[in-house]
This record gives sequence, structure tokens and C-alpha cells, in this order.
Amino acid sequence: MAKSKKFADFINDNGEYERVSIWKVRKKEQQAPGQWNVAKYYSTHRLEENKLRMTPSHTYNKRLNRNTHFFKYLAGQIENDNKGGDGGESMTHMAYKDAISRLKRTKLVFSHRKLSFDIEITKAELEKTILLNGRKFRLDVYIEFTSEHEYCLKWNGRMGIEVCRSNSLHLEKIEGLETLGIPVVQIRTHSKFEFNEEEHEDDEDQYNQHVDYLVKRFTQELRGMIYVDPQSVEYLQQCLARKDQEITSLNEKFNGLRDKANEIVKDKLAVIQQQVQQIADLNAKIATQNSQLKQLSQSNTKLKQATDEQHDLLLSALDAGFFSVRKLKAKIRKYLSLGLPNKH
Repeated sequence: MAKSKKFADFINDNGEYERVSIWKVRKKEQQAPGQWNVAKYYSTHRLEENKLRMTPSHTYNKRLNRNTHFFKYLAGQIENDNKGGDGGESMTHMAYKDAISRLKRTKLVFSHRKLSFDIEITKAELEKTILLNGRKFRLDVYIEFTSEHEYCLKWNGRMGIEVCRSNSLHLEKIEGLETLGIPVVQIRTHSKFEFNEEEHEDDEDQYNQHVDYLVKRFTQELRGMIYVDPQSVEYLQQCLARKDQEITSLNEKFNGLRDKANEIVKDKLAVIQQQVQQIADLNAKIATQNSQLKQLSQSNTKLKQATDEQHDLLLSALDAGFFSVRKLKAKIRKYLSLGLPNKH
């Protein structure tokens, strides 16, 4: 990526660093000669201790057949630039930030979480300065938004956007932003959306056209990765209320199932008690019948004994009578043999 010095920082009336383009400085210098060229400009390093003094400059570009304007370092400083890379941000990086700051709406897409939702942007601020542990840092773009999605409440309708090509956020910055409750989304630049600095390094119109193109693309969707994902108090309260509602609903279902189970147990118990009573009644009936059967058996035994006795008596009587008849017949035969008259 080409080293671009089309942008620099200067300290505004609020005492904060503000980003400015070389084109804007040229226009302001034409309107108020001698004021803007002599102002103090600094490199666009993020950390203040890494910032270097810069000044507007120009050189003749034979290929373009015109002067090329840019910011350059003051003499004797560049050797100290051992922490900030190329001393400035690329025009691609700046174009991304400009485009994002101009969005009115977009669809945030976080593929790593399989999450996406539409937002309406109500406020956007470039290079927002934040104070972390007594040190000043900047967010590339700070936006406030509305959305029907729960993340609007979760993030309190705001987020910081960091644009990068390959580098990740510093751990100290991540921890500080998390402490402040500021969500941060990292947007990586894509090669097909890069600004051709070699061809259009001093073409403000071409740069603006590129930004307009990015605005159209980013309005459709803005892909990124969530680096800081805080939860607002309101969101946590809503989550707690939702959990309470779920617990209440589960308790109601449990109570309903318990009551239904109790009714089933009660009905089953009634059936069992009825069956137990029926068994008891049947056992009592069987016991009564057994008692009656026993009495009948005893009566039958007594009757049999009486019958046997009568039978024996009858046989005895018959036997006695049989012998009497025999004796009578014997007498008759005797009398007949003697020729005695028969008295009968």
C-alpha cells in the first residue's frame, strides 16, 4: 500500500486533534493566505507520543504535468518514527472512514457470529477522541444508531468502528473501551475497494468519487468483526426480566403439570381404593360362604350319622322280624306235620 500523506492532524479550538486533508488546507490557504500553511500539523499516528510534526508541501509530477500536494515531515524527525509504521494512513483507510461516517443506514453483518441486522444511523463522528486511563485515543468512526434488533439496546445505540488492513486492536485499547462500555467493530479493508493512490494521488475529485462508491456499497451491508461487546444496564435488566418471565412461565407449566398429575394420582387412588373395597367385600362374601359351607358340611355330617343310625336300626329291625317270621313258619310246618289244627 502506498504511503499517503494527504492527511494530517491539527489541534482545533477544543484542544483536540482533528483530521484535515491537503486539499482542504489548500482551499483554506487560498481563502486566508498565510494562515493555514503555517499552522502546526502532525502525523496521523494514533498515539500522541508517536506523532511527528508535518508541514504542507508540493512537488512537480511529470506524469501528471502538474504539482502534487501533500504533507511532509519536518527535517530530522523521520528517524524517530519507529512505532508508527509509514507515518500516515492510506487513502484507502481514510476513504473507508469517510464513507462509513456518511452512511445513513446499513446492514451490519458479523459472519463470525452468524449475526446481521439493519440499523439507522442518527449520528456519525470521525476520529472521536476518548480518554482511557489518562491517555487519549481515537476511534476511527463513532456512530449512534437505532434498530429493532436487541443489539441496539445491548450496545445502548452506539458503537465505535475501527478500520484496518491487517493489524488488530491493541489489548490496552480493547480493555479500556470495554471498561467504558463502548462496543467496537473492526472493519477490514478489501483489495477490491482500495483507492488507486499511484494513479490518483493528487486527485480530490477521484477520491470523492471513490468515497461515494463506498457509501453505496456500505449502505447495502457493512461486514466486520465484533471486538468489544459490552452489555448495557437496560439490556441486562431486559434479559433479567425475560429470564424472570421464563421462570414464571416454567413454574406455571410445572404447577399445571403437578396439578394434573395430582388429579391423575387422585383418580387412580380412588380406583385402587374401590378395587380394594371390592376385594374386601368379595373376601367377606367368600368367608361367609365358607362359614355357611362349613355349617352345611357339619349338618350333612350329622344327617349322615343320623341316617346311618336309622339304617342300622332298620336293618336290625328287619333282621329281628326276619328271624320271627322264620320261627313262625317253622312252627306252622311243625304243626302241619303233627296234624294239629291251624288257629289262624
